[in-house]
This record gives sequence, C-alpha cells and structure tokens, in this order.
Amino acid sequence: MTDLKCRENQLTVLDVSNNTALTELDCSYNQLTSLDVSKNTVLQDIVCVGNQLMALDVSNNTALYTLWCWNNQLTALDLSNNPDLFYLYCANNQLMKLDVSNNAALVRLYCSSNQLTALDVSKNTALTELDCLDNQLTALDLSNNTALTWPGYVFQHIYISSFDLTADSVYPYSINLSSLNASLDISKVHSLDVTSGDTHVNNYMAGETVYFASLPAQIKYDYDTQNPNETTYMYMHVTVTISSDLAPAETPPSEPQTPDTPTTPDEPDEPEEPSTPATPSTP
Repeated sequence: MTDLKCRENQLTVLDVSNNTALTELDCSYNQLTSLDVSKNTVLQDIVCVGNQLMALDVSNNTALYTLWCWNNQLTALDLSNNPDLFYLYCANNQLMKLDVSNNAALVRLYCSSNQLTALDVSKNTALTELDCLDNQLTALDLSNNTALTWPGYVFQHIYISSFDLTADSVYPYSINLSSLNASLDISKVHSLDVTSGDTHVNNYMAGETVYFASLPAQIKYDYDTQNPNETTYMYMHVTVTISSDLAPAETPPSEPQTPDTPTTPDEPDEPEEPSTPATPSTP
C-alpha cells in the first residue's frame, strides 16, 4: 500500500509502522494526539490537518514534498532533514520558532496564527506565497524573496503589557520599539501612528522611544520588508496594543517639545482568508 486516506473519522490511534511503502498519508480531521511516521521513510505527502497533535517528528521523512499540519497544537516543528519540502501549511498551531533555512525548495509557506516572534526566509528564494498573519512579528526581511506574488499584505497584531513609566505628568508612559524585537531596524519604520485612549494628543516619538499619555494605547506602523515588489510585500503592517499592567519606572529623558498631531495612515484592506486547499496530489 502506497496511499492511505482515512480522514474524517474518529480515530484516536493510527499505526502505520508496518506500511513502509507509503508515499501519501491523509489522516485529517480525526482525534489523533500523536502520529508516528518514523518508519515511513519514503513518504512524500503528509496531510494531518485538524487533529490534536502536540508533536510531529518528520526527521526520517527525507523525501517529504508536502506537509499540511495546520489546526493542531504543535509547539515545535523540525524541518532540517526535509530539503525537498515544497509546500508547508502549519498555520493555527502554537509554534514559537520556525526554521526553514534548510528548505530552499519551499514555494508556499503558510504559518499564520502561531506565536512566532521572528521569521527568517532569506534562504527561501523560491517562495511565491507567504502567509504569516497574526504572529508576534515586529520586523520582517523579504529582500531575497523576489518571486513572492501572493497574498500581498502582511498584518501583525501584537498584544503586550510591558512598558516603561516616566515621571512626566504629560507623557507618563513610554516604550522602546527596539525592545519589541532585536531584529527591528528603526530606520525601516514608516507611517507611525500612536493612539492612547481615543486621541492622538500628547503622543510622540523621540529616537526609538514612543511616549503616550494614557492606557490602553495602540501603536501602528508599516515596516519596510525591502521586497522589490511594490504592489505586494513591500510593507508589513504592525499593530501593537499595550495593556494597563504596570512595569517598573525608569528615569525619563528631558521633555521634548510637543509635536503636531500625527495623521493616521491609510491601511489597505485586509486580504480574504485563503480557502482550504484540496488534498495535495502525488508530486
């Protein structure tokens, strides 16, 4: 047997250890909490969408071409032994890191709705589709990804409660943008807009630090990804929402002059959620 499809059942266990000739496995929409494919070394397509997997080891699946594992509970995914991986759909998990540096053949990467704070796709020059919506990214470099064509907009919504208190009565709160992510380059931040409460009054930026008058506050900016395609991936649109949990106070800088009220930048319409793709065919 080379092809096994057992999707949309109520399977809680699936043993394929003796099916060493398998090249395609689709066990989506079951109730699996584990999946052992270590003996299936010629697998090319794994589709395990909509289960309850907390871990997935594909280190022995060196011929893997397609991996669809979205809507699980994965906290880690090691793809270092999958150099031929072409399609990766790992959205709606709990991934905090995703290393695709050994996956130079990757054409489609869908990793939205995880907990990624960084994403390095500099080695993935064949990428034509990237969806990394709703992670914790504050910076993104797409300068090497000249083949990207879809979906075109990258949005991030970040929620934090870490900020600095100052002794200034007009500007009592502040946050250093570079503290959000070590890879954030302040020179690539554009169209900065700061709102505290329902107003832009008494909010301003000095150097890398944003000062605001009240909480909750929201910081919006466009981050230049250095992608040459000006109609698609040129900017990542970031929204940082700051809650009212208190953090230790710091000595404030000398008070700057209050700037003119900034103008809220126009944002493009958020793209439609891509439809669930059909089960992949054998490569």
